[in-house]
Amino acid sequence: MPRKISKARLEQMVEEATVDAYGESEQTTGLYTMLEEHLELPFNTKVLGVEAAAQVHLYELCLAMCWYRDSLDPARRVHPAEQELNRLRGILRRSAG
Repeated sequence: MPRKISKARLEQMVEEATVDAYGESEQTTGLYTMLEEHLELPFNTKVLGVEAAAQVHLYELCLAMCWYRDSLDPARRVHPAEQELNRLRGILRRSAG
């Protein structure tokens, strides 16, 4: 079973992926590159005790990470950070059996 990513670690990962980026396009590319390098898709998980392969698209993950990043900036916030973090966790938990 994959380990749970803490809020602090997720924030650190987003910062590492976007620190040298200029503008949203480069930030999205940075997030996409980080995911492509470190996330093996599809991955296996257990849902209600049944082994399943997760069906997650990198584009969807990048979008959710950008929304989460924006939620940390009061000037860009649309939804609370916790809501966006939960959305991101939900995408990572999603799987198909």
